[in-house]
Amino acid sequence: MGFELYLQCYLGGQPSGMPKPGVRALFPVVEEESEPNHWRVRYDSTNTCTVGVTPVKNDPSRIESLCIHRPCGDLRLFESVLAILRMGSVVLVFPGDAPPLVASTSVTTDLPKDLVESMGPPKCVHSAQEILEVIRNA
Repeated sequence: MGFELYLQCYLGGQPSGMPKPGVRALFPVVEEESEPNHWRVRYDSTNTCTVGVTPVKNDPSRIESLCIHRPCGDLRLFESVLAILRMGSVVLVFPGDAPPLVASTSVTTDLPKDLVESMGPPKCVHSAQEILEVIRNA
């Protein structure tokens, strides 16, 4: 896929954070090809991508957002994305006509109002396959 996926964590409309070690453990990171905030992810020889990490400014052990560059089509990647969405008030946004994706409708109250106004109300997803289908149809 030739675009980016953005996962952002919010609390009360402001950027928040999630634990970096917990997020990193969800991906098969290739250590020798990665840096602290830029991870090479490899599922097999044809399913790879990179993940850019934006740490919380005053706490590098927590992540404010992730950017998955050129996400591969491996369902395991989207299982990791779903696990991150379930970590709290996290939203998934990407180019296209799809709304932002969340794992729980309760997340909506923590999202910035301008995000919801510009992209529309979030859609709640319940499976990795559902995320992949929404992205493919966007």
